[in-house]
Amino acid sequence: LLLAATAGVLLMHGSLEIRNRELVRDLNAIRPVAPVGAVIGACPSSRDDWGLLNYLQRFYRISLRTEGTPESGWFLVASGGCPAPVGCGAVANTTEFELLRCGQ
Repeated sequence: LLLAATAGVLLMHGSLEIRNRELVRDLNAIRPVAPVGAVIGACPSSRDDWGLLNYLQRFYRISLRTEGTPESGWFLVASGGCPAPVGCGAVANTTEFELLRCGQ
């Protein structure tokens, strides 16, 4: 009975997890150049953005080091987060993110 109820709820309502469609869209746009499995630098303001941290880790296996410095030659700037570090150039842009390659 429990299995039938579970299946019924999923069929009627779909996934119960609410997704941030805009965030997923922007992350998918930078995916072709993002270093899967890497740790990359990010602005300190990203430290409390649990949606960003979780989506990157869960779907792209990317971890953020939110110290404000590039990590492994990469840096992610969320909209209005912080200025780009010196020596970094954009490799992908979306409405919310700029993925930078540093030290090239």
